[in-house]
Amino acid sequence: MAKAKTKESVYRSTADIDAALGEMIALELEAQHKTVRIRQKMAALQQEMVAEAGEIPGKTKAIEDQIKLFCQAHPEVFGDKQTLDLNNGSVSFREGNPSVKIAGKHDEDGALEKCRELNYPQFVATSPRLDKEAILRAVREEQITAEELANLWMRVEQRTTWTVKPNVPEEIKGILDETETAIKAGKKKKAAA
Repeated sequence: MAKAKTKESVYRSTADIDAALGEMIALELEAQHKTVRIRQKMAALQQEMVAEAGEIPGKTKAIEDQIKLFCQAHPEVFGDKQTLDLNNGSVSFREGNPSVKIAGKHDEDGALEKCRELNYPQFVATSPRLDKEAILRAVREEQITAEELANLWMRVEQRTTWTVKPNVPEEIKGILDETETAIKAGKKKKAAA
């Protein structure tokens, strides 16, 4: 049986080994310096990207606001539906329930007294509080005008909530999620500073 040939070391003495260990230390330090420089460049690039992306939410909000204004001015585009599906997304609305609010600097006690003073006992609940359901019913049935309600220091509000949702292709969503995570991380760093 033939004997396997052993490899020979390039080092001939412990001094050579000590020199090799010194070279390893120098290479490790060089690698660490490069890693630090890479991290610094990555952090600077990330901050730059976060700053650039930081303008996007404001632009997106402005577009969304304009879409809402158009939809409010042109409710006929919805027909009898609450959602308008388009090629690049959808726009929908949901009307909240009407609610009675006390106007301006006045409070409910003052409005209650005003109802008594101006002879609107149907708006006063059996406990001394406003019967807002009765007020809403009277408004719906046109038994009281907005001006008369204002004299009682009240108004009826009804909010409409709009949703604007672009159809983002799946392959882009991953990129957007990564960018959003980077933006949030950048904001947290700024807040901590």
